[in-house]
Amino acid sequence: MSTVYFVKLGKPIKIGVTMNLKKRLKSFQTTVIGPQVLLTVPGGRELEQKLHSLLQEVRIGKTEMFITIGA
Repeated sequence: MSTVYFVKLGKPIKIGVTMNLKKRLKSFQTTVIGPQVLLTVPGGRELEQKLHSLLQEVRIGKTEMFITIGA
């Protein structure tokens, strides 16, 4: 089952989708110390893309990274 995740990577937040969150978090550890899982919800690419669209105003370029508001 796919999971949509929100992970804080330093200051930005990444919204992505994975079938294996544990493995995905390990991949972040090569670029960021201590990635922080903020939220996970069941879902796939469709939900991930909807979230990216809804949060377009705070999206960093064309990436899956979003600025943290109020932090």
